[in-house]
Amino acid sequence: MRIPVPPRAFRLMLALLQGPRTREECDALAPASNSPNVVMELRRKLKLELPCERVPFVTKDGESSWYGRYHATPDDRDKIRAILANLAAANDGQEKAPPRGQG
Repeated sequence: MRIPVPPRAFRLMLALLQGPRTREECDALAPASNSPNVVMELRRKLKLELPCERVPFVTKDGESSWYGRYHATPDDRDKIRAILANLAAANDGQEKAPPRGQG
């Protein structure tokens, strides 16, 4: 059974294979203004963990705060690679348009 992967989720999975991403980076990569929702869907539908690390920092105003940074666990990476491989295999089997001037 193939699980459909929406374009936003696809882009986010590719990015997480490259390394941890902040919530803001995920928003820009998806692109989506609510990337935590995309992450939630990946967790729910594809059974990925995608932990969110709370990274402390100090704001411009000198106040302590934190931001979220998602990363793929080793098991997540294996699952993502398998999902992407299945997508590539499915796309390879699709009928291709004939070259220009033929058909």
